[in-house]
Amino acid sequence: MKKLIVFDLDGTLAPSKSSLAPQTAALLHDLLCIIEVAVISEAHGRSLKSNFSPIFPGSLLANLSLLPTCGTKFFQFKGKWTDCIQRI
Repeated sequence: MKKLIVFDLDGTLAPSKSSLAPQTAALLHDLLCIIEVAVISEAHGRSLKSNFSPIFPGSLLANLSLLPTCGTKFFQFKGKWTDCIQRI
């Protein structure tokens, strides 16, 4: 069984510099209920986190990792968004 699914945000989950469509958000919600997901984007950390935090409750955000700006940062939700790059 897969343990992690990774998506590119811009042009894959959403048009470049756009929010997730409601249908995409609903599908991602269902996926986060069963598996961990990582999203890579050219967006900076603050704008990337603001795209997902209002959509999903913290319990689902715990299954979401964000890798903004081509993976130069790595955020996980642990009650709040935490930069985990130091652990790698």
